[in-house]
Amino acid sequence: MDNFNKKHSPLIAYSLVVFLILVVFHELPSHDFLNFDDNIYITENNVVQQGLTLHGITLAFTTIHANFWHPITWIAHMLDCELFGMNPGMHHFTSLVYHILNSVLLLLVLHNMTGEVWKSTFVAILFAIHPLHIESVAWASEKKDVVSTLFWMLTLLTYFWYVKKPGYLRYIWILLSFALGLMSKPMIVTLPCVLLLLDYWPLKRFEFPSGHLADLRDFSRTILQLISEKIPLFLLAAIVSFLAVYAQGGAVQNVDTYPIAQRIMNALVSLATYLAKVVFPINLSVFYPYPSFIPLLKLLISGLVLVSITIIAIWQIRKFPYIFVGWMWFIGTLIPVSGIIQVGDYAMADRFTYISLTGLCIILAWGGENLIRNLFLETANRKSKIENRKIYEPMLIVFSTLIISALMCISYVQLKHWKNNLTLFSHAVNVTENNFSAYTNLGACTANLDLAEEYTQKALNLKHDNTAAHNNMGIMMFKKANYDKAIYHFSEVLRLDAYFKKANYWMGMALFSKGNENEGVKYLFRELEDNPNDPDTLYNIGIYLAKREKYSQAIAYFNRVLQEDPNYWQAKQSLVFALEDIKGSRP
Repeated sequence: MDNFNKKHSPLIAYSLVVFLILVVFHELPSHDFLNFDDNIYITENNVVQQGLTLHGITLAFTTIHANFWHPITWIAHMLDCELFGMNPGMHHFTSLVYHILNSVLLLLVLHNMTGEVWKSTFVAILFAIHPLHIESVAWASEKKDVVSTLFWMLTLLTYFWYVKKPGYLRYIWILLSFALGLMSKPMIVTLPCVLLLLDYWPLKRFEFPSGHLADLRDFSRTILQLISEKIPLFLLAAIVSFLAVYAQGGAVQNVDTYPIAQRIMNALVSLATYLAKVVFPINLSVFYPYPSFIPLLKLLISGLVLVSITIIAIWQIRKFPYIFVGWMWFIGTLIPVSGIIQVGDYAMADRFTYISLTGLCIILAWGGENLIRNLFLETANRKSKIENRKIYEPMLIVFSTLIISALMCISYVQLKHWKNNLTLFSHAVNVTENNFSAYTNLGACTANLDLAEEYTQKALNLKHDNTAAHNNMGIMMFKKANYDKAIYHFSEVLRLDAYFKKANYWMGMALFSKGNENEGVKYLFRELEDNPNDPDTLYNIGIYLAKREKYSQAIAYFNRVLQEDPNYWQAKQSLVFALEDIKGSRP
């Protein structure tokens, strides 16, 4: 590669990254939306579906929704709807565009910081096509991953620009990029710490002291200056961290459900599992259930691996600084999602590696090249070096190609699992154990009612307080006209979560169908308190009023239905009947 045309190699490198991404992800625009969060973010979100509106943008900045305050992500979804409507393929396409930009920017940042075009290219390619990153790109709801990472990369780029020539204007660009990233997803709060790592390598803004008193003083002074330089960034991170915990609300589990000791054990095992899945990315799932029990041997091995790598990284910090930086990048950026503050019922998630994986890719690129160089060149005598150089560079290309090819094949297959609900959750059930979330969603998307009931019952057997599964089972029992069982399941839903979407509506409809309309309508009015514009709820209240010859009130509700959904033909028909009844024109 030393003799490669330096003028054209960067262009070839960038083109190669984009080309490989398109090879792996070319089927993504044919994928569907999922019933897993996509309904919250897009398919059942009326504000987002209206596109870019002043009302929508205002709500994005002033409200907490889906347990996040991430206005830039909401605006990104609104922009998709503004440009492409509800075409799922185009929503996926924009995620792919963000991913391409992130990969290219990563190459640009590393190339500029290190001066190494091909090592930087290898890192960018691994980032671009690794199977662990399929989830962040292929899941429409995870647009927050690719958007926040775009601003992460822009922050790194503006920081390098600032380091070359410090100035207030350049620093403002760093703050702006970081702030926009935080408003896309709060997970990037660790970025100021990563900047400190980059100060050591490859920017070389400080070195660790040799032990002399003067060196220690210089080191302390330099470190304090570098930390002080980043105080505004740390303040932004602290504010958004507080907002993130506040926004999660009831999703944050208490210590009775998940004790601190159990969280620490799960964090250690999860970090080691991430490491294993980077090397062997198999049995990837959209959801990994929180373990009820962690074997002691598994915990000990995980802890030993993590501690051993950390010791090696510190021990070799002078000789191989990229190992320390890459390892701390990987571990440090996973800390916010390690489960110490446990949110939800998952043990880990592939999407959490979207930024973190870069650290390990750096170690592999620089460490792999150094290892092969030592094998072929450093230990050889002068005569052998000439011969070995003829083997050294082709070996680098062969090893890199094999790694990239293997990852591309796995990613291509993994992407197919994200085609639709059925393929995604069927795969999750096959590669994990006791996956109540996968069974819940599989039951919700299965057309065969008996099979759907079987999946949902499995979900309930695995997790008795599974609110979504109770709701799905209640709807299935309602469709089967088993109203007593439907009422039981909807009662469980409301017991577990009094604000679960449309649970009051379904409870009301089950009571209606059983003949207890006076009790049922109370639940419909409760639904209106939380969801005042739901057409189904408004329509059935109108029917209840019409049956009691309260035609004026019924007409008002039918008109409200048609304001929300002009194509609601049942409401049109009932409105006509009510008008005829009020005029006495029908027998």
